[in-house]
Amino acid sequence: MQAVKRVENFRNVSFRFLGADIWPVVRNSIMTSSTHARSSPVTSRSIKVIPTLLDAAKLLFTSKKVHTLILTSDKFTESLSGNIYYKGAQSFIDHCSEENKRAEVLVQGKNNNRSLNLSVRSIFFYSGACYILAKLLVVLDRFSGVDSYAKDCILQFSREANGQALMAEKKALLRNIYVVAFLSAFFKFYLKRVKPEKCYVICYYSCLGMAFCSACNQLNIDVFDIQHGMSGKNMRAYGQWENTYGITYNTLPKFFLCWTKFDKMAIDYWIEAGNNSKSKKALVTGDLWKNYIENNKLDGFQVRNLASLLPQGGQRTFVLITLNSLSLNETFADLINRSSPNIFFLIRAHPNNRNIAKLREFEQTIKRINSNISVINATLFPMQAVIKSTDIHVTEWSASVYDAYLEGVFSIVTSPVGRDYFEDFIASGYVAYISSVDELISIIERTAET
Repeated sequence: MQAVKRVENFRNVSFRFLGADIWPVVRNSIMTSSTHARSSPVTSRSIKVIPTLLDAAKLLFTSKKVHTLILTSDKFTESLSGNIYYKGAQSFIDHCSEENKRAEVLVQGKNNNRSLNLSVRSIFFYSGACYILAKLLVVLDRFSGVDSYAKDCILQFSREANGQALMAEKKALLRNIYVVAFLSAFFKFYLKRVKPEKCYVICYYSCLGMAFCSACNQLNIDVFDIQHGMSGKNMRAYGQWENTYGITYNTLPKFFLCWTKFDKMAIDYWIEAGNNSKSKKALVTGDLWKNYIENNKLDGFQVRNLASLLPQGGQRTFVLITLNSLSLNETFADLINRSSPNIFFLIRAHPNNRNIAKLREFEQTIKRINSNISVINATLFPMQAVIKSTDIHVTEWSASVYDAYLEGVFSIVTSPVGRDYFEDFIASGYVAYISSVDELISIIERTAET
């Protein structure tokens, strides 16, 4: 982060290609490749050719005017009582329905027809076409201005980072630039057809999200980022943009809907420092999905169902461990091995790991260390049900810290990355940074006593 800030401070990093502001794309790509940002590989999804082509044709020829347009992904959904809900965005969808206004959801993957009386359109064909075209242009090297800009950004960052090698090659950076620019042009075309009054995006800092923001801003349509996970002053997409000195990049959202005061403070700081107060605004809404399921009483059944599958009777302390992959690090393995019999561990794998067979194999492996564990139920049940069954939460670093905080559950982060991300939470006493297994066991045992 500091190296990127120095580049922003001493260099004119502004660059526009096909109407899209490119520096946020470069900033995110460089910081993603040079830090821990990748967690676990995304499970590949099978896409059927004919349905994909039909979705593309419907998007092109049957589009109608909408009041609210939402860009999200099928990974930000929850299945409850046979219905698919769009986490974070569902309250806006329902509000439109109550007001007899049309809402539409754009998704990257396949169209899900089980959604609640909602127009859901897949943009997989168009995003795929932009990706293929971007890769082709990287090979052909047709735009010397873009190539020179990407090369200069990489060289400047490498110098400021004391020669740190970048995992992302220039080709990957160029591909991201082209993808955002081409998708922005596509979204502008579509937005002109459906003419929404408001737009929402979940995960604005993906290539898809930045392209969507760029198109909305170029057409003067208000675009809101709905927080879906990690944020705060040390998260690359939300913190420390103050060195841009008042530049309003169109690849950033106009409004930020934040879960906590800490996230709002991080955004407010650079908005005010950069004199962006008229064009950007952060609002604390809480976790909109958590609020939605509680207001609509959708979580009670799941909580009771999970409780019935957990050990009953006796004094037990339930410890939730959230993982960034389908593996236990040495600290967590030692913690599970050395804990007393009255401690039961709910071990939640990363959301990308939903394969039942692999989860079962992983669970059986851990049970050789300690039988007082659950992996499958802890992973497959909704997070809100799991956290309500938890006494204390432990993770290296995870957005699950937010879930715990919003439910009043104390969290412990065990890695320097977690310490950086949740610096404000730690300073306020809601989270602790502990890397010693002995200290972890001590805190958990004290929790059990109370």
